[in-house]
Order: sequence, then structure tokens, then C-alpha cells
Amino acid sequence: MSRILVLDDDADTLEILTCVLEASGHTVTTATNGRDGLEARPESYDAIILDLQMPEMNGWEFTRRLKALSIEVPVILVSGDHDVERAAAELSAFGYVSKPVATNHVLHVVTQALTSKRSAN
Repeated sequence: MSRILVLDDDADTLEILTCVLEASGHTVTTATNGRDGLEARPESYDAIILDLQMPEMNGWEFTRRLKALSIEVPVILVSGDHDVERAAAELSAFGYVSKPVATNHVLHVVTQALTSKRSAN
């Protein structure tokens, strides 16, 4: 189906998101920080799920680097921060999911992002 890059430093969140997305037919690649996410060639994915708070390179810097490289992949923020909606707006993210993640909501937002990307192409 679609290729999704998931960046989060929390092993439990990575496992949950990977299982849910793979069970829905997506191919998932994971990274635990933004630096590894950039090395994974983010331009080759259909969507990116991104935690804001990670070591080495956080989600804010990762998103800035995507923009500087003119990489246009829908980004979905995932965060336990109470102001994740504001962060999504500031970073021009496609959408957001609050932690702890509700799997049905994740799938809904991912489906919307993928549909949006297909419509844009």
C-alpha cells in the first residue's frame, strides 16, 4: 500500500504505530530521532508520523530541515504535549495525534493524509 516513516523515541509508541499501520497494509520504517529520519530518505515516503520531543534532533528541527530541502510529504505530529494542535499549525503539519495514541484516530488521519497526497499528484 503506502510507505510510512515513523519517528518517535518511545519504543512502546513505535511498536503500537508499526503494528497498527502494518496490519492496515502499510510498509513502515521507524527512527528514534530526526537525524536517523533524515538518513532514511524521507522524500521516498508517502507520509511521516513525527514525535516533537526526541533526542539528537527533535521534530521541530526535522520539519525545518524537510522544508529547507523542499521535501513535501504529509507530516502528522504525534505528541503528549498539551499544545500539539498549535505546534501542528506552526509547522504546517497535515494533522496531529495526541498521546497516548488512539489507533483508530491514527488510521483516520493517515488515510486523510494519503488521500490528500494522491489528490495533489
